[in-house]
Amino acid sequence: MNASALLEKLASGADLTTSEKLLGGSVVTVLAMAIVFLILILLIVAIVIMGKVLHRETPTVAPVTKAPIEEVEEEDPYELVAVITAAVSEMMGTSQSNIKVKRIQRVGRSLPTWATTGTKETI
Repeated sequence: MNASALLEKLASGADLTTSEKLLGGSVVTVLAMAIVFLILILLIVAIVIMGKVLHRETPTVAPVTKAPIEEVEEEDPYELVAVITAAVSEMMGTSQSNIKVKRIQRVGRSLPTWATTGTKETI
């Protein structure tokens, strides 16, 4: 019995033996897998063709020139206090005379770099 006759028997609902049912199921499985792979190949071909048709030129980026590193003079501590006081007074909406800076302490990084970057982006 060939595959087409077996498929016709399966479609008609005729009485089949167990071996014919297994063979018919195998034929249907192989046929379905072949159809799926053919459609996948067609999708790949379509994507490749669309990629070639819609291909855009990538913009060329100018090479980055590094600026010379300048030596920074040591900061005046009173200037730093004035800058911090001005920033705090602006954020609080009060005058600088209402703010008294007692101590300035540099805080080490306790957050990972990705968290610091995320915080900077949201501010």
